[in-house]
Amino acid sequence: LIAQCEGYLINPNPSAFKSIRTTALNFAAGQDGVGLWGHKLVVPETGRLRGYGQMNQPSLTAFIGMLMAKKCGVKDPLLHDSIERSYAYFATYIGRGGFKYGVHGPDDKNFNNNGMSGSAAIAMALYGDQKGARFFAQLAAASYDRLEQGHAAHFFNPFWTPLGVAVGGPELASEFFK
Repeated sequence: LIAQCEGYLINPNPSAFKSIRTTALNFAAGQDGVGLWGHKLVVPETGRLRGYGQMNQPSLTAFIGMLMAKKCGVKDPLLHDSIERSYAYFATYIGRGGFKYGVHGPDDKNFNNNGMSGSAAIAMALYGDQKGARFFAQLAAASYDRLEQGHAAHFFNPFWTPLGVAVGGPELASEFFK
């Protein structure tokens, strides 16, 4: 969804918009009651996620995609409500700590778990919460020495962390890269 939206924002066309809308609404319908996702989308009959529960990194990525779909012009009450549920959950971490793998509350010992603070900085900036964006950008910057760590692999860390740090502005980015 993120890649679709990036392409559309560069070169808008109606067929791409239809795909963006469909994908965004599928994500919106597939989140759980808290506003998160897991390995798969929610089971409609139970409202529960398949597998072993919510995961913050794919939830942040889906949240970013839905925010970008809104920026592309997708307007639907389902998308709006889904974005608000995700924001309400992620905003509870602002000023309190970083993210753990799943839903375990803020972590005041680890600033950036496999790029999640970087993802959150981007999501908060897209949502329009500058205080949240700055907080998560600072957490991401403080983890400059942990880019090669992460659950299962560290793929998301070097991908999302520098992008999230950049949300905090050029001075923070400069310090991070030093």
